[in-house]
Amino acid sequence: MVEARVRNLSESGACIDDPAGLPPEGRVLVTMGTLHHIEGRVRWSHDGRAGLHFPSDRIDIAAARRPRGALAATPQNRAGWLANIQSPYRRGND
Repeated sequence: MVEARVRNLSESGACIDDPAGLPPEGRVLVTMGTLHHIEGRVRWSHDGRAGLHFPSDRIDIAAARRPRGALAATPQNRAGWLANIQSPYRRGND
């Protein structure tokens, strides 16, 4: 595992500092913010930097910029049957 500073980020790629000397066309797994195991390819590498491309999906830039360990807010169900779905007092046939 190598940590690298992200210099530039888009939905389909990133420019990073390259302390490991990544080989062009190499495959990497990237973790940024709250995103984990994003598969990427090294498109170029020179002068201590590397360009990555994420071919599978567009990434959520807001999630990538969140501090590590931060969780996205989960909606709280306050009405209807979902509000009591985890209740231990709920009858099984409701």
